Amino acid sequence: QAAALRGHRGAPPDAYPVRRLHHAARWLHVLLRPPVSDTTWLPLEHIFTTQVQDFSLDDAPYFFFDASPWGGGAALFSDKRLIEWFALPWLPGDADTFKTKIGSSTGQTTWEFTTLFLGLLLWAPSARDTGITALGDNISSLQTALSMKGRGSLTTVSRELCWRRVRQGWRYAVGHVPAEQNTLADDLSRMFGDTDKHELPIICEPRLRRNVPRLADLLTTL
Repeated sequence: QAAALRGHRGAPPDAYPVRRLHHAARWLHVLLRPPVSDTTWLPLEHIFTTQVQDFSLDDAPYFFFDASPWGGGAALFSDKRLIEWFALPWLPGDADTFKTKIGSSTGQTTWEFTTLFLGLLLWAPSARDTGITALGDNISSLQTALSMKGRGSLTTVSRELCWRRVRQGWRYAVGHVPAEQNTLADDLSRMFGDTDKHELPIICEPRLRRNVPRLADLLTTL
């Protein structure tokens, strides 16, 4: 009786929290009715297939991504030629959402996975026919992009990636590269650091820079 009067885990008296149901309902709502934007949303279809269609990694564009505790960066290539790049700092609101701190390594996998998500958001829609490959040095973020499983903030980003993958027809593969071979993306991610700050790589011409939406505007299923 005392528990019922107090409510359960912060819920009103005689009520039970349904946080998980809340997230599921928000995800389903966004899946069925995406927010208004310039993006072309694909119709929902129930497709039966015995095998997922593969794409050629040799022909597909690819991007290197990396994140630091201060920012994230990625560079898109096709036929070994740099096409576009982006770099962005993490904002205090981003850190609050993911329950971490800017400059702390505790949220490293979340920042890495978020940068991977942003790369897909910018470049996967235009690569529906060819597919696209995401290359990074953080194995946990690469695994999460395939399994869509994780805890806490990884789940938050997974929900955003998953519904867009369906409605925008994203086709992607992931690959691991050693950190010493991921220097371009690493430099881009460290342009905003308080310590060990890196300069903009010469190869990244300003005209090739791609603007990135604010992360707070992309989290539609919170």
